Amino acid sequence: MSPISTSWSADSELFELARRELYSAVIGDILDLLGRPHQFLSPQIQPLRMDFVLCGRAMTVLEADDSGGEGGERHNPALARPFGLMLKALDDLRKDEVYICSGASPTYALWEN
Repeated sequence: MSPISTSWSADSELFELARRELYSAVIGDILDLLGRPHQFLSPQIQPLRMDFVLCGRAMTVLEADDSGGEGGERHNPALARPFGLMLKALDDLRKDEVYICSGASPTYALWEN
């Protein structure tokens, strides 16, 4: 294994280096040492295949359950839109960003892109 380079000029290079050289246990240990424990996803969240690796900056989104329907009669303009602001958030994703949402119950499907 080659030594890890500590020089990169763009996020894309950093993320490629992380995908190639790091694994989650090392990242977890480093975060623990930095005083940031409990930074892992729930064990129920699994990749579709074990060779899938995800790395990037987090776009964090707070979702909420809403069974009130859609339409202009809603008092909150965001709730009057189909899927609220979720589609706008997905449209705002930039290269090397990972959509991370929480807050909604597991009763509803979460969006994946």
